[in-house]
Amino acid sequence: MFIPPVSKESKRVLQIIRKHGVCNGRQLRVEAGLDDEKLVSAVGELVNVELISASGGTFSLKEIGHAYFNIRPSNSSLAELVLKSP
Repeated sequence: MFIPPVSKESKRVLQIIRKHGVCNGRQLRVEAGLDDEKLVSAVGELVNVELISASGGTFSLKEIGHAYFNIRPSNSSLAELVLKSP
């Protein structure tokens, strides 16, 4: 199985989403300790490799706080592998 490489910031975001199930951008910003620009980049990376999905708003720099994120059910086992990868 191909494990997509993701940044350490993206792994941190993925861990937080896994812990809570669903998180909004504000919660991710606080718990991950990322500024909006880095958060948008991390979320974008996870969406692009189809590990998470976004709803309730966009994850643009301006509106990241209003969007909600969750791990895609079809990729939950892949998310676990990503988190365990170096």
